[in-house]
Amino acid sequence: MAVLNPGWNIPRRFVLYRDEATPSLKVDEIAVFLGEALGVTVKVKGDFLRACFRGDREELAERIANNRVSDLTKPFMAAEPAYGEIAYELRLLEDPG
Repeated sequence: MAVLNPGWNIPRRFVLYRDEATPSLKVDEIAVFLGEALGVTVKVKGDFLRACFRGDREELAERIANNRVSDLTKPFMAAEPAYGEIAYELRLLEDPG
């Protein structure tokens, strides 16, 4: 059992999401460990983007591409993504491996 700082405010419930691109990540084992070590409820769900986004994949790919940071040294400015950027994100959504 982990020794916890009594001043820590730990949530009572956690949600972990599977990542298809990293099948070696043992999400179920992590969930059991967190539940036992912290005394919390842990729920495991499927892929985060698929679980949280109900629109079509092309729309999601465009939204992801639209939020790409092009220069870390400058403030973020949204720009219309190029077709190739959207196509790249769509390929990643269709085959995350």
